Amino acid sequence: MSRKKRCSRCLLKYPLENFHKNKSSADGLNHRCKPCNSKHVLHHLKNRTYSSYRCARERCNNTRHKSYAYYGGRGIKFKFKSWREIESEIGPRPAGMELDRIDTNKDYEPGNIQWRTRRQQMRNTRANIFTEQAADEIRKLSRSGWRVCEIASRFAVRATRVSEIIQGKTWVVENE
Repeated sequence: MSRKKRCSRCLLKYPLENFHKNKSSADGLNHRCKPCNSKHVLHHLKNRTYSSYRCARERCNNTRHKSYAYYGGRGIKFKFKSWREIESEIGPRPAGMELDRIDTNKDYEPGNIQWRTRRQQMRNTRANIFTEQAADEIRKLSRSGWRVCEIASRFAVRATRVSEIIQGKTWVVENE
């Protein structure tokens, strides 16, 4: 069985034989898709910054991506031309970090991206209405005798969400 690679331009999977090996490259790793002649640089596949760049670009540009509706479908654009632009903007991707938009309603663009942990990133979502101050207020109300269902109705969220904050499962104060 032959290995297959997806072309980033025409988005079709081809056997590896369908890619020309570029003899002129110094490392010999540049390849081109025969049907559409788009360039592939295979050594980028091990680069963490490139991986984040590629995934974010696909979410915004590839209508067949499973998360396209939440990114490109909402009008979020990917405005970086290469992974090196991201690296010059915020540095190489550290281990355990992911590419995050500071303002979730704006594009992937200079000034709106950062490296964040998964936990930090989960706080920065459209669905998350809480701030540190709101989480602190929920804990204070709980300590002063308010019931979980009363707090939930005050903040217009489910009681399980309030319980998770009180128990420290979400919105744990951490040193960042």
